[in-house]
Amino acid sequence: MLEGFVHRLKLVVDALMSHPQVRLTHLWIGPGASDHELERLEAAWGDPLPAELAALYRQANGVQLRWVDAAHETHDPARDDRMSFGRAPSPLWALAGFASGLLELPTLDELAERDTVASITESDDPAHAQAFVLESFGEGQDAVIYLDRGVRDPWVTIASDHLADVPPPGERTLSGHLDGVLSTWCSVWHRGEPGPRRLDDLLRRRRAVDLTRLFGQRARYVDEHRAHAVMRGRVLNLVEVTRAPEWWFFARTLAEVEDDLGETLYVPIRCLYPADPDDPYERLRCDPAGLVARLEGPPEPLFRELAPMADGRHFVGVHGGPALADTAWVYAALCSLAPADRAARALVVAVDQLLRDEGVYRERPVAWSPDHPRRPLRATKTFGELARALLDALLILAARARPSSLSAWLGASAATRLRGALSLLASRDPLRGYDPRKDTSKGIGALWRALEGAPVGFDTSARGTLSGERFGLADRRVVKAADYSAP
Repeated sequence: MLEGFVHRLKLVVDALMSHPQVRLTHLWIGPGASDHELERLEAAWGDPLPAELAALYRQANGVQLRWVDAAHETHDPARDDRMSFGRAPSPLWALAGFASGLLELPTLDELAERDTVASITESDDPAHAQAFVLESFGEGQDAVIYLDRGVRDPWVTIASDHLADVPPPGERTLSGHLDGVLSTWCSVWHRGEPGPRRLDDLLRRRRAVDLTRLFGQRARYVDEHRAHAVMRGRVLNLVEVTRAPEWWFFARTLAEVEDDLGETLYVPIRCLYPADPDDPYERLRCDPAGLVARLEGPPEPLFRELAPMADGRHFVGVHGGPALADTAWVYAALCSLAPADRAARALVVAVDQLLRDEGVYRERPVAWSPDHPRRPLRATKTFGELARALLDALLILAARARPSSLSAWLGASAATRLRGALSLLASRDPLRGYDPRKDTSKGIGALWRALEGAPVGFDTSARGTLSGERFGLADRRVVKAADYSAP
């Protein structure tokens, strides 16, 4: 049962410390409790302690363990690459950064001072009058122990939402709960449920950014102000912030990046991903003639190269303009080195050919890069989805160029072809009575209105909520996208 708990805990610690991607930030194992200390808790609770709980505390009167994944976006080497063996005064879950694994068992004195779940939540459930929070592993995430008289191995349940949802006892015991915690490396994602038994399955799978070779290098990052698109750019510099908001989870080293749309912004260093040498984006962007040829070529090779560049999850509105697909920003940036009008005409050809293919809505497999920044990724896409994204990219190019007349800018042939493609999309819309060409909240409607003579005048610049001025830096946008989900 729990007699060998501390021995097993130390084996877990040894494995965590030996893994190159794990940073153990806190470790404290209290000395075993004396009979006198156990008796004080029994006096406070008014009942004998369950045998398994007493066995646990005879080995360690309190435990604190916390580790982080060095590949996580919030990892800060200056903060997280140091280990503390003393007892942390604050709850471990409240520390800055993001813990992948955490275990914090209170001391007996702390247990004695804790209120029952019934008194905290004003519950009239009789079981809650004998229930206490045993451990907290996240904000509002708690393991609750039920102390029924005469039970050797008490029940434990996982409560959520600050004890608003406390499941009834009967699913797992204290020894079963702690066995699960240790067998899943104290993962915060697997409290109370089966999880990976291999440590590697809990870690991010990504190539590390070499900070010593980052200057001038190409990199990728997720831009939450451009619909969470995976954007590309070049690192210009690394800067150390002099101050940061209290809620800032990331490192205090930011990369100054010039993205492929020409904006300079700040990105936390762990939010950067190295450029993928096999990414068709990098090859096509540096070869404008080759990019145009690919856009004007057959649909199948075009899909194979462009579909894996962006996954397509969101549509987000722009200031004074329509809602655009996240993928559109990637494709607009891809075309940034080609003359804007020439790239726009090539996009029209690509859209028209994709939409007129007889398999336009057939699901096709996408060959994603193994180290793509987003997970999970869709297994398939269609020509139709790619065509819609390229239409939005065309609209972005036009808005940046601000021609007095979209038709004149494209030329008569391309303008006629674009009208035909938009009309084809409208004829296929499944919503009866709805004409997307008249809906200017979407890219299709904005393009149709521009073909009829309206100016393309919306602002394509991203609008972030956080400026470098908050950090004592230049007034530039700060990207802070991170994935807090389990790997």
